[in-house]
Amino acid sequence: MSSEQQQEVVQRTDVFSKIQAWFENNQKMVTYIIGAIAAVIVLYWAYNKYYQEPRQIEAANELFPLEKAFGQDSMDVVLKGINGGMSAPNIADEYSGTKAGNIAAYMSGVAFFTKGEYDKAIDYLQVFKASDALLGPNKIGLIGDCYAAKKELEKAANYFNKAGRKNVNNLTTPHWLFKAGAAYEKLGEWDDAISAYEFIKENCKDAPNATQIDKYISYAQARGGDLTEK
Repeated sequence: MSSEQQQEVVQRTDVFSKIQAWFENNQKMVTYIIGAIAAVIVLYWAYNKYYQEPRQIEAANELFPLEKAFGQDSMDVVLKGINGGMSAPNIADEYSGTKAGNIAAYMSGVAFFTKGEYDKAIDYLQVFKASDALLGPNKIGLIGDCYAAKKELEKAANYFNKAGRKNVNNLTTPHWLFKAGAAYEKLGEWDDAISAYEFIKENCKDAPNATQIDKYISYAQARGGDLTEK
């Protein structure tokens, strides 16, 4: 064994010795930490098993008849409930933290939007946690629709833009970025409009309306005073 190898072995042994000594000197503290972690795990399990799971079942039972009404665009039923049952907003508020409560928040947001109650719609849509690749962008875009209806065009444009760039695909991306471009055009923010249209051109070549994108880009460039190709 070379002198360098011997030195490396000595260094490793020294490190292991220090680690072992530290554990021996701090054995009680390590035991307390491990015990605390175990306690947290047990509490989390108990919380889900004996509190959240029953709440989820209750919420799902309350939500079930409303889901059919939602699918049939019966938004009055969604917002008022059926035969004395809970409404979607009630379920979202009462059972927050459950899957059914989360779905109820989305349904509430959509229902309030269709009824023209845009502030309430925004509140519930912001609560909704979307993991689906399409629902995620559409949630953000629908908030943009609310702001557009409230004549807050700057906020609307920003939400449309954010929605279009989330989970890029040939369905939601062009839909929301065309809206973003139109909103930016109304605001006279031509560079932002061009950016939205060019994002569609570069990332959604197979989208149904992608063939029309060049004329949108050319129009925004002309209005913005930039006639050079990008």
